[in-house]
Amino acid sequence: MIYRKMWKNAWMIGLALSVFLTGCNGTKDSSAEDASNTPTESYSTISVSLDEDDVASEASTVDEKKELLKQIQTWIDEPENYNFLLDTFSTPEDICWEDALYEAAMRGYLGTPLEKMPPVNRNEYLELAEKEELKKGVFVITDEEIRAYTEAKVGTAYELTKEAAAKKENVWYRGGKDTLWYCDVSSLRTVDYKYNGIPQYKFICTDVTESDGNIILKTKSYAYTNYHQAVSEIHLIKGEAGYQVLSNEIHWEEGAVKVIPSKISMFDGEVSFAVYDDEKVIDKKTKKSTGTHSFSIALIQENEVYDWIDLYEDKDNLGFIKTVDEVLAADYDLDGKTDLIVITDRVGGHDVKLYYWDEGYNSNGYYLCDFGLSRHVSYTLENPDANEVLAYLTDGHDSEGFSDYKEAFKYTARNYSGSSSSDGTLNNGRFSLIYFDEDDIPELVADNTGYRVSVYQFKDGKVYPIISDWGYGAGGNAGYEYYERAALIENFDQDGAGSAYYDTYLKLNEETHKMETVLYYYGVNATDDGWGEPGYFKYVDGEKVEITESEYNILLSSYLMACSSNTTKFLCGDMTYSELVAAIDNGNYGYTDYRDAYLADIKRYTDKNGDKARFALVYVTDEETPELLAEIPGERFSLYRMENGSSIAILEDQSYKDYGEGTLSYYPGDNLFSYTTRDENAGTEDTCYYRIYVEGRYLYGELWKYGKKGSDGVYSYTYKRDSALTGFEPKIVDCSQEDFEKYFSWYTDGTKELCILQGDSTSEEISIILQH
Repeated sequence: MIYRKMWKNAWMIGLALSVFLTGCNGTKDSSAEDASNTPTESYSTISVSLDEDDVASEASTVDEKKELLKQIQTWIDEPENYNFLLDTFSTPEDICWEDALYEAAMRGYLGTPLEKMPPVNRNEYLELAEKEELKKGVFVITDEEIRAYTEAKVGTAYELTKEAAAKKENVWYRGGKDTLWYCDVSSLRTVDYKYNGIPQYKFICTDVTESDGNIILKTKSYAYTNYHQAVSEIHLIKGEAGYQVLSNEIHWEEGAVKVIPSKISMFDGEVSFAVYDDEKVIDKKTKKSTGTHSFSIALIQENEVYDWIDLYEDKDNLGFIKTVDEVLAADYDLDGKTDLIVITDRVGGHDVKLYYWDEGYNSNGYYLCDFGLSRHVSYTLENPDANEVLAYLTDGHDSEGFSDYKEAFKYTARNYSGSSSSDGTLNNGRFSLIYFDEDDIPELVADNTGYRVSVYQFKDGKVYPIISDWGYGAGGNAGYEYYERAALIENFDQDGAGSAYYDTYLKLNEETHKMETVLYYYGVNATDDGWGEPGYFKYVDGEKVEITESEYNILLSSYLMACSSNTTKFLCGDMTYSELVAAIDNGNYGYTDYRDAYLADIKRYTDKNGDKARFALVYVTDEETPELLAEIPGERFSLYRMENGSSIAILEDQSYKDYGEGTLSYYPGDNLFSYTTRDENAGTEDTCYYRIYVEGRYLYGELWKYGKKGSDGVYSYTYKRDSALTGFEPKIVDCSQEDFEKYFSWYTDGTKELCILQGDSTSEEISIILQH
């Protein structure tokens, strides 16, 4: 006891001295009277507050608080007790019960699996859901179970109404003569569920206060999807059955490590971008922490989250993020919508990620990462800050836009080519200029060949993506066709090897600068019933309405009557970025006659190479229009072809030295070259057959024949030729003469006369031929 008093007295004297010194820490002009009064008053206050009984009482309160916090932490760690704490609500009545009850059924603590119920329930569900077979993931939940569950969790019994259930289409079905529900959770509701399983949220209780049975709990919440260190204030009471929740208010910005106030074009008023250090990434397989950091960004307005951006994904192998250095909201693609430039410091170095605003299909919009353009910027700029990235991407332009379409399309094509890049260069992407709508300003087609296509329209200084990354090339969708100057697109698609097919017409809305579906036909070739019934449809305010075949044909005729031609053209690109720039600078596009285009090519080729240039019209590919051969005899040659009103070099500056001393010939219309070398002394003749790949613009050796004249020779073919497209080394494999002839028949039927590829006309001579 003596030691305890001595310790207490010494501690209080120390505190008093500390307060005294603090009180004296004023200006140098303070009076002695003021200096002496301050510590005395402070000491008196401290003496009263540090009474021994009060200290013991306070310690007891702290212990009780810790115990209460521990009890609530144990309670909230049970998923059954937090699945309705994922949204803000002022009263239990505000809880979105159709979602909360769905979550409870999905986690398996509400309802009975349908497969365990009597046949009458299984048959009723199949009839209500219009399904033929039962799948796992359907639960039967009675009204009484719902009332008991809600009363236990929030203190008041609630019922699920038909109006609320209707908000979750194909999930809730009313059955049992309106006494129970069938809840279908077989199709998990988010992509994250599909790949990660049911998310495991984590609530970390940080503080608790209790007064007259009312408990105010402060928590941080975390999960590897959707919730990132948000701070919540939860009001509870403790009843006989346990804790019950009265309200939940989520304060999104409080849990962030950085908040950037911004104004963006898609929202009225101010928004903020909150950066969260999510601390530990969850392993998708084990659902356990990896111990590494993950960051995310939330788009917030008035304490409501409108979009999440997860930053942990990195395709450049730079590793996980150490810090998020900058988040700049700016319109880097000048489409009128605010984008994001995010600069991070990763384990492997400085990283730039670009996010553009995508309105998607039936969506209010969200941010998507443009990995290709991000890679291009990182490839081009060394450790840039966000404003340097913005200056590069906008090429010095601001929200006022561009002075003309030529300037705008060169800028747009550069960024698209970078976006399509796999290595950061501008070698990807194919482009064309077409007349899509009725004015005399062309539209820009940007094509990532075989994957997706975009179309850009120039209006009033702005570039609008009227078609944005429409996919094609997979399944039965070969691509899109358009009616020139009519702003009309037709898309034919099919499934099941043609068992079902679709014909869709889309028209440009000039006010929104977006394509809108106007007509749709669904056809069936299959004999079984699995593909449904064919039908004709029109669209009214975005809604599909079934019509008769006669009505469909009348509407289709009205659209086609507005077209200058009933002939469609494929929506595709065929110029590289550099060729597009040259075409724009030289005006080399929009030709209706190939002869005019070739005359322009001849002039440019002659201006570059002089009088030694020679030309010829040839039919190498399978097009009705001839190609233009331009060559410097004995050195190199180029081959031009007409595509979408532009002249395209499908082979450019091919060196004869690459083939050796010999004769280069072609099979008309078969895209096939033959190159033969002869050794008269040895009496040998070797021939290689090269296939022209027009889209890729290269020649590729397919078949080989070696040997003496008149002998059987040695035959070879290129094994796995497609591997060359992905960078693997092809193998040349010997084969029999029989196999050689079989492979040869794949490229030509052998009836075409072999023609020597040779330019035999001067520029003046070929110009006269074209003009006549």
